Amino acid sequence: MNKFAALALALLSTAASANSDWVRIPSAGDGQAFLDRASFVETAGLTEVTVLRSYDELVTLGDDAQTGESLYPHRSAKVRYSVDCTARKVGMGGWELYSGNLGDGKVVWADRNSGPAALTSPTSTEETLALASVCSQDAATRKLVRRYAAAGL
Repeated sequence: MNKFAALALALLSTAASANSDWVRIPSAGDGQAFLDRASFVETAGLTEVTVLRSYDELVTLGDDAQTGESLYPHRSAKVRYSVDCTARKVGMGGWELYSGNLGDGKVVWADRNSGPAALTSPTSTEETLALASVCSQDAATRKLVRRYAAAGL
């Protein structure tokens, strides 16, 4: 039974890593940033892509005005961008903050924008790379291959 459990765990680990295609991208400030080229999802004429930020030090979103306690202390964040290749615009669709590095640990806070995406021209390197990765010919080829694979062709 233990051999079976170990084999099942190994297969699950391999499958989980096969579902991601993380590439390192330049980060703003301390830490590391990665873009998941396998995370593209098409919704409502837009394509979503995930970026993972992992910080060298604990990051907060400020302090509570009444208690003085740090708000949402975290060591990494997954940011979901919505991309419009035709208009060449991006917008933040959602995010998850994690207590550990590289998306590990407890989810500290997660949120998703509701309603239509608020898209603008990219202003950061991260946004520019999200746009470029989704709208490149290589990305179009990957999307086509995934579409055929999902259809069983």
